[in-house]
Amino acid sequence: MTGATGATGPAGATGATGPTGETGSTGPIGPTGPTGPIGPTGATGSVSATWASVVGDGRFGTAGYAGDDIVFENRRDTVFAFSNAALINGDTTVQLAGAGDAHTFLISWNAAIQLSAGELCSFGVRINGSFEQALTSRQTGPAAGALWTAGGSAAIPMPDNAQLTLSRKTGSCTLAGDERVAGLTVVMLK
Repeated sequence: MTGATGATGPAGATGATGPTGETGSTGPIGPTGPTGPIGPTGATGSVSATWASVVGDGRFGTAGYAGDDIVFENRRDTVFAFSNAALINGDTTVQLAGAGDAHTFLISWNAAIQLSAGELCSFGVRINGSFEQALTSRQTGPAAGALWTAGGSAAIPMPDNAQLTLSRKTGSCTLAGDERVAGLTVVMLK
């Protein structure tokens, strides 16, 4: 006769991990998914929302001036370029047509000025009636006098409804030439 089964003994220690098996081959590439929908077309942008480019003509006003301000051309045969701006004050001032929000503008001007010997002349852009130092130039004529090709450029923070006028500040600053004796360009950067 078989005797009773004895109690199970304790489990033995776990053996060491065996080596990693070989990596199987790469499976096939799945099919390409469908093309997604086309997004909406963005709005057409412009270089700037506000800009103006005007030129002075020595035949207008008193040799191109109304007082100390350059008279800009406003004739049918002149190519004007404006966006959100207009000429006012007898064609001496560029009026920006914004709501008064602050922006940065690139402003550039030039003028051909005949200086007498020893004559001091300063010339520049007035913004809302005040000369902007960064856009004001000054020159003293040499002993024999000279043609001064004056100009300046600067990035200026100002409201988008500002008024800009190209003006002489001191001296007679006689403009030299008949057509295209001066120019003013204003472009909103941001």
